[in-house]
Amino acid sequence: MLSGRPATLVHQAGLLDAPGPLDPRALSRTCRLREAVYALIRAWPLAPAADSAVREALAEVNEAARLPLPRHQLEEAGHLTRTGGVDEVLGAVARDALDLLSGADFARLRECLNEDCTRLFVDLSRSANRRWCGMAECGNRHKVANYRKRRRQGAG
Repeated sequence: MLSGRPATLVHQAGLLDAPGPLDPRALSRTCRLREAVYALIRAWPLAPAADSAVREALAEVNEAARLPLPRHQLEEAGHLTRTGGVDEVLGAVARDALDLLSGADFARLRECLNEDCTRLFVDLSRSANRRWCGMAECGNRHKVANYRKRRRQGAG
């Protein structure tokens, strides 16, 4: 079974209810897609003279977007089940990436300002000036560090 963090992330994202097996090959495919999406986002929109690595990233994401999507089924009691495997997860992620790149939300895409974080997020705040991927982690760490710095300066 998909164990640890990958399974948790797939479940939290609402892609699958019970993520299936993740062998080393599947993990490698997942990492390749993640890196391709990141490279593509960093280089988007593509310049006519985009390097071959970025063009390969586009091909990788387009190929993954042709994979099947997770299967959804509504039970009589009203419970939605989402099933599939690695291919379905990769297909859903790639299609979401393509929708983001080709849609209006791309202009609101940001990278977390925490130097130790590599997360990207769509800033849907009214003022469009969000700096952190989330307050629970990166934003809170920044606030705590600033508070401690102010306390040290005030004491000294």
